[in-house]
Amino acid sequence: IDDSGCVLAVFDRSARLSVEDGLVAEVVKTRPAVAVLNKADLPKRLHREEVQRLLGAVPIVEVSATTGAGLAELSGVIGRLLLKSGEDLADDEVVLFRVRHRESARRAVAKSPVLKSSAAIHRSPALLRAR
Repeated sequence: IDDSGCVLAVFDRSARLSVEDGLVAEVVKTRPAVAVLNKADLPKRLHREEVQRLLGAVPIVEVSATTGAGLAELSGVIGRLLLKSGEDLADDEVVLFRVRHRESARRAVAKSPVLKSSAAIHRSPALLRAR
């Protein structure tokens, strides 16, 4: 968590806050974070205001892992948080958030003789593993 650019604190929106949620909040409070209220497809028992009181001024996104509702919004919030976290990306660095984008980039690199031999790509294993 100490090295992360963004921490996702996931809460069960269909349940009241628990002791464990309070422990998570203590760890997350000092990090760039997004509160994720999961199970948005179920009856609401946890409200945004409760999470805001627990975590302070963090973005809160309601999602349903079952239906996919809210996931696009969550992706956008994470991206904005990472880009304003103060971490500078080198001009030749690429950050990919979706697996299908990463796989498309890998295929493009594999087909390009110029990119395939690029030392920058081989030095960035977390971004693209072109080997």
